[in-house]
Amino acid sequence: MAAQEQTVVFGGRAYSIVYNSNALFRLEKETGYSIQQIGFLLLNGRGGYALMQQILWAGLEGARIRNITRPNPFTVEEVGDLLDTEGGPAMIWENDKHPVAISIMDAWISAFPKKERKDLPKDTDPNAPAAANPTGTT
Repeated sequence: MAAQEQTVVFGGRAYSIVYNSNALFRLEKETGYSIQQIGFLLLNGRGGYALMQQILWAGLEGARIRNITRPNPFTVEEVGDLLDTEGGPAMIWENDKHPVAISIMDAWISAFPKKERKDLPKDTDPNAPAAANPTGTT
């Protein structure tokens, strides 16, 4: 399943965002963090406003490249100006019901679909230690 495009509205104008391969590449390049490191920071509430602005920037860039919506790339500073039209970063990021935050999180989550492991029976604990002698031989 491919990353899903979402729409965010800033100042009454709709913008598309998507966290596809191009967006994730740009995000890693811009931040210097791997996607796994970014995920860890977000899960532990340690992302900060700069990282959140960079994440939104990457999503806007992913959609811009995919849809060829404009010739010039978005800048991280331009994204900050867009955030300010909706009350600024504190208003958006600290309110999980804000429509911009919801759209960004929905788009971000769609880039990482959960895969069910097919190599283990459903009742198997993947963290359980292996049996010392599974075949019964010595």
